[in-house]
Amino acid sequence: ISRGPPHEVGERLKNGEAEIGISGPLGDDWVRLEAKKLFEQHFGMLLSRDHRLSGRNGIELTDLKDERLLSRPYCKLSEMLVTRLKELGAQNISKHEVPSMDDLPGLVQAHFGVGIWPVARRLTGDLLVNQVHGIDMSRWVHVHTVFGRRLSVGASTFIGLLRARDWSMSIPPEQLFTEQVH
Repeated sequence: ISRGPPHEVGERLKNGEAEIGISGPLGDDWVRLEAKKLFEQHFGMLLSRDHRLSGRNGIELTDLKDERLLSRPYCKLSEMLVTRLKELGAQNISKHEVPSMDDLPGLVQAHFGVGIWPVARRLTGDLLVNQVHGIDMSRWVHVHTVFGRRLSVGASTFIGLLRARDWSMSIPPEQLFTEQVH
């Protein structure tokens, strides 16, 4: 099991170093790459409860113009947010990449910035996740394989378990954020 950005996952699959990959879109148009949807992952902005945007029922995109954005390397959502902010006239967007998802909460609690965070991931401490209006902050997570490549029994079994699991959440997407904001 290894972690890596989408382009590395795709390369490992292509050259046979990996039998399967689990990730969002790989952005690879290699014809032999197969992707089967597992679940949709929703994201929002990770804020400390005393942040100026935390008491709102959602955040407008323009509210993020002056915020320091924290995200994982190769995060398509942060790239999309930066592009949209530039379209809205933001000049100096402050963005920092945080190599480990587990480091984001501490940086947000220390008021270093706001982070992009999966809504379904548990939070501890004085943090919350708020939605950003006017932008789709979700992605599909897929299991990736190479068409025509024979899989080991273990890989086939693992894919079967992934596909058989009920990935649906008990909270409908439209209620994901209202449960956390008070």
